[in-house]
Formats: sequence, structure tokens, C-alpha cells
Amino acid sequence: MQKFIELLKAKLGIEVAVWDERFTTTIAHQTMLAMGTKKKERQKKDGRIDSMAAAIILQGFLDNTKHSYSS
Repeated sequence: MQKFIELLKAKLGIEVAVWDERFTTTIAHQTMLAMGTKKKERQKKDGRIDSMAAAIILQGFLDNTKHSYSS
């Protein structure tokens, strides 16, 4: 993974942020359950869980970035 990150940095010439995405699908399932989403809806393979997981990852990154710049 680190080799890929370094290659990406070198090729694009930009900073690359690395973010841990473990458990985000589980958190997305739990969030949808807490929202009252029916089991049938949570089990659909239409990208809802992936979209929710992506939003969780992005929000975590933004929250962390906001705190690091305001310190």
C-alpha cells in the first residue's frame, strides 16, 4: 500500500491523504438500522450501503481536517 501511495504522489505531484476505511460498512449498516430503514431496503444491492460508508469516511476526514487546521 505504501509503495502505491508513494507512486501516486510522484506521478501526480500532489499530497495524498491516507484514511482508514475499516468498519465503515458495518457502521453504515448500524446507521441505517438506527434510522429505521427496513431490512429489505438495507439488503438491496443498489449502492446505498456503499454510499453511506463513503459519506462516513468523508465526514470523518473532514472532521479531522477541520480540527487539525483550527489548532
